[in-house]
Amino acid sequence: MGVRSVVGRARLVPNAKAIAIGHHTNVCDGWSLVDLKPVDTTSSPKIRIGSYCTILHDFQCNASISVEVGDYVLIAPRVFVTDSDHVVDPAGARTTLCHEFRCAPVVIEHDCWLGANAVILKGVRIGHHAIIGANSVVTRDVAPLTVVAGAPARPIGQKHQQGV
Repeated sequence: MGVRSVVGRARLVPNAKAIAIGHHTNVCDGWSLVDLKPVDTTSSPKIRIGSYCTILHDFQCNASISVEVGDYVLIAPRVFVTDSDHVVDPAGARTTLCHEFRCAPVVIEHDCWLGANAVILKGVRIGHHAIIGANSVVTRDVAPLTVVAGAPARPIGQKHQQGV
């Protein structure tokens, strides 16, 4: 954890070595940062949160391989980010007993704003200065300077380069 960063009360952190938080970042109470496959605790962190970020209460992030949050990112309350899905196979193990995941890294570039209750799913890259509307479910990449909303999230606007 970087200098001058402050974290509130955690709800769940099964493997603290899987997490890296930059400097001057604030994480409010109720957060969960979960390493879904804690095999090697000596490797680099799976969940990386940049510097000068503000993450409001009840943030949850699950990482099987990699979730990266850039610098100056604002995350509203109750946002969920995951890089994996459970495998549901009628011929396989029961869903609650299956420990297999379909995974793809998630990247949230610098200066983004994720609205309340947003969900960011596996394999998504959110470009710099993008805005994710409240209650949105992001299932595909978001271009830089784009405003998206909905379930699934679709572009609804564009930010201008001026003032960025």
